[in-house]
Amino acid sequence: MTVNCRSVRENKSEFKTADNYIKPDIICGTESWLRGIKPGKPHDTNAIKNSEIFPEHYIVYRNDRTSRGGGVFVAVQSNITSVECTENITDCELETVKISLKGKKDVYIILLHGET
Repeated sequence: MTVNCRSVRENKSEFKTADNYIKPDIICGTESWLRGIKPGKPHDTNAIKNSEIFPEHYIVYRNDRTSRGGGVFVAVQSNITSVECTENITDCELETVKISLKGKKDVYIILLHGET
């Protein structure tokens, strides 16, 4: 599932309803409007915790914007093997996650949010 959240925190009930109805294995979200988490860096002490927003059956990888707005995340069902790829970190709102499926080639999800 791909979603432009326009504040996943303020639209938490709609987000949970979509999750319960669709039951996606992976959710790619833009405009999360969350703060405090950047790939490959320690979390800010005031960071909005994943448990405040996302159902517990997801592992969530985030790249939050330091100012209001923006931000991306990839949420993967916890029964799917996944790992955040931090080797290509840039100043962009970019999140890269490697998905490993038994007996299959790895799949990379690259989520980039940019303004025009």
